[in-house]
Amino acid sequence: MAGPCWAVVLATGRDQALAGGADIAFLGVGNRPALAHAMAAAEACRDVEGMVVVAPRERVDMVSAMKFRFGFNKLRAVLPGGAQRIPNIGEAVEAFDEEIEWAVVLECARPMVTPAMVSDVLAGAQRTGAAAMGDAIADPVRVEVRKGEEEMLDARCVWAVQTPQAYRRDLLRKAVAAARKRRGEAPDLTALVDAAGGRVRMVQSPRMNLRLRSADDLTAASHLSG
Repeated sequence: MAGPCWAVVLATGRDQALAGGADIAFLGVGNRPALAHAMAAAEACRDVEGMVVVAPRERVDMVSAMKFRFGFNKLRAVLPGGAQRIPNIGEAVEAFDEEIEWAVVLECARPMVTPAMVSDVLAGAQRTGAAAMGDAIADPVRVEVRKGEEEMLDARCVWAVQTPQAYRRDLLRKAVAAARKRRGEAPDLTALVDAAGGRVRMVQSPRMNLRLRSADDLTAASHLSG
């Protein structure tokens, strides 16, 4: 890979909670918290040199202690974050050492991420500066264009966007800066990167890359984690 890379690991925000409101990061998946699974993927990935975790303010010390509890020697900083995803990512990227050229985004809501998945998405980003794991949708898709009126999409070009995601750092900074000028919460990060002049390459994810949204998902992830 061209240039050093650090990881951003999201452990706070509205999208990092179960439907009932419980913070996913500190729920047990197998024998350790969901957050520790995501951090372990960054720790074990040979393409990642450091990581910054964004956590709830009241949990910063707890996350910092994971460095010693689980041997996360690549942990460089733990920052307090808020409810919105894009500002959390932006703050983490600004905490990178100046010479870091790439960022890979992971989240505790996808605890089954592996070091190989991180490397794959970084490899996918080398040509265009941006890549995201995702699942190509095989089933027919209908979209409501107006109330009571729908149309079909060509499923061959429809992807469900997931993490990990990898970005050239300068491109990611540009996308985050554009998001700060928008009213309301920004859309998905890949859409912001597209608008900033990037082109996000999609990388097919393994089926095990499930997202935790409910207690049932938590049970399934615990089973997969062994």
